Amino acid sequence: MIEKEDTYVTRWANAKPIYIHEVDATDSAIGYDGFKFFRECRELRVLKLNYCEYFDDEAFRHLAYGRPKNTLNELEIITNGSVSEGIIKWITELKALKRLHLYLLPRIRNRNAFIRQVQLALPQCNITFPESDKFGYGYNVKQYIFSSSLMDDKERSEKIYNTWKNRVFRVEGGKLNGSGIALGRKHLLTAAHMGFKLKERYSLHGTNDVHLSATVEYINRKADVALLKSDELPDTEIERRNLDVGRNYFLMGYPSDVVESAPSISKGIVENFHADQIHLVGSPGARYGYSGGPVFDKGGALTALLVGGRTCLTQDSTFKDMFTQPTQQNNVRLLPMNVIEWAIKTSKSDEDSM
Repeated sequence: MIEKEDTYVTRWANAKPIYIHEVDATDSAIGYDGFKFFRECRELRVLKLNYCEYFDDEAFRHLAYGRPKNTLNELEIITNGSVSEGIIKWITELKALKRLHLYLLPRIRNRNAFIRQVQLALPQCNITFPESDKFGYGYNVKQYIFSSSLMDDKERSEKIYNTWKNRVFRVEGGKLNGSGIALGRKHLLTAAHMGFKLKERYSLHGTNDVHLSATVEYINRKADVALLKSDELPDTEIERRNLDVGRNYFLMGYPSDVVESAPSISKGIVENFHADQIHLVGSPGARYGYSGGPVFDKGGALTALLVGGRTCLTQDSTFKDMFTQPTQQNNVRLLPMNVIEWAIKTSKSDEDSM
């Protein structure tokens, strides 16, 4: 039961009016009991449940019988083997729903019939439910999600490469050349140890003989990341996800020993956490020039940045271990995107990384 309004007001009379507007539960272990905590959310508007395996249709009872039924505007469910046509009973109670995106839900046998039923009950709702061989789209960013489980490594590699090759650039730093990834919002992310100075411009080279320059907006020597900006870079953001130990990944970059106008792609696996418990250790190693290159999961989402070899702990050792002896590096050091985002949000920029 929903708490009565007068009881709620009395109970929280001295609390600040702070409400949860959006929940992104992607890759979480949320289950039926976890949905109970949504019942009293008074301003929940966006709920993303991507790659969550532990709930089924009945979990949505808590949304339909709770306060979110009058506030939830956007709902996204991607890849769940338990959600079936039975979810219609609860979704159609969400009277404020304006956007519903579903993808890779194998227990929903008839997509078209499902869409028709929801549309009749919620005529104001924009529903997208692409077939499993099509790209899916999220809300705030354009997401390139595809049915990677049905592909072999060659097909998956080609799909990722063709999707992101125009976003990967060769970066000319003040000390070294490496790679970088256009994140969106006109920004490019790369490794700081290539040598940058704040507010100075550096050259980027991409596919199809694209040449442009970008200004350094942020440097974090400790995290070994740098953020550059150019109005010529894409504005659409890339989807990001976590990368776990034991998972395969695909690394893209510009190896320095090959003169090409397009990036290369290679496959690896996350072996373990680094001794610092922050970085991930992947194998096999990477060639000189890959540093600063993006790491994608098998679904094509950005998960990490390659910042050096396994033993790299400082600016100098990154250069020594990763570049002067590249053939001896059997592993790579990967910095997860969630760590990078946290570092950028919480740390002031350094003046340089020269």
